[in-house]
Amino acid sequence: EYTAIKTKVEAMRKKTNKLEAKLSIVNGGYTKRDAVLNTAILQDFAEYQNSRIEEKVYKVLMQHEQRGMADRIDKLQVECEELEKVEASLQKQYGDFLHEKNRHKLLLKQRQEKATSK
Repeated sequence: EYTAIKTKVEAMRKKTNKLEAKLSIVNGGYTKRDAVLNTAILQDFAEYQNSRIEEKVYKVLMQHEQRGMADRIDKLQVECEELEKVEASLQKQYGDFLHEKNRHKLLLKQRQEKATSK
């Protein structure tokens, strides 16, 4: 009885091996295509995930930059106003110096005329 079962199992094993060989021939193209498509899908998914991460990072950077930009613009406006005040003050001082120079020239000219007339 044991040998009979053993021979039947052996016969079934041969049949199944043949069927597996035939199936691997028939399905071999599908298996290869599956492997290629699976690799491509995994690669595309990884790229998709990376692009989502990059998008989030760049959005956060853009928000920080926009906030920083507003602060920089405010600081530059304050600095420009200060520079305009300093320039106005220096222009007034320059005008005063020119006026003083012309007054001294006039006084000098008057003294020279007095000295030459004596």
